[in-house]
Amino acid sequence: VHKGMNFDFFAGGALGLEAVERWICAERQARVGHGCAAPGDLPMSGFVFVRGPIEARHAFDLQGFTPGSDVILAHVDGPSLVPASMENLTEAFHPDGPADVRDPAVSRDGSRVVFAMRTSAEQGHHLWLLDLSTRAARQLTFDNGPLPGGGMATDRDPTFGHDGTVWFSSTRAGHVADQGRLLDAELYSLDLVTGELRRFTYTPHVERKPVF
Repeated sequence: VHKGMNFDFFAGGALGLEAVERWICAERQARVGHGCAAPGDLPMSGFVFVRGPIEARHAFDLQGFTPGSDVILAHVDGPSLVPASMENLTEAFHPDGPADVRDPAVSRDGSRVVFAMRTSAEQGHHLWLLDLSTRAARQLTFDNGPLPGGGMATDRDPTFGHDGTVWFSSTRAGHVADQGRLLDAELYSLDLVTGELRRFTYTPHVERKPVF
């Protein structure tokens, strides 16, 4: 069923926004088995974010290393939605020193978080999966590091698929982007049950050359 056009939803003023909200809640019910919060209920119990230093970098450069960040869980227990407390979810997973932790994504049922973490300049980001009920985490991808032709293999920007997979971008194939200065980020999926890794995108742009 088509959602309609702007003149359908907003012809009645505020009633149009109510129609949009009802549709969103119906999609949520179909996808995760429960709809939106009832009137008076809190719409969420918390949210995650990254806390740490940042530095200027090319928008398509996935290979930078800025240690000192972690994924933080903000607990929400009041109608103001102002966090009542903060919890560092990832500090226990890099005991040897500060890490570069990025790109957290929460599963549709709110039970898990997937994120990218890099613990040294000699290796790239790897993906990790954290269970929010137990706080246990496991590493999903491995062996990222310097590539023979130059540059760093790294996995970034994970998100949950609808079918038990995690989708992410990676430079692990080592293909140079259009201008020969950066590595292409290509699309991969990882089956969380079988461990099957699939690569979906590759368009050769230029002859392989070292990247520094």
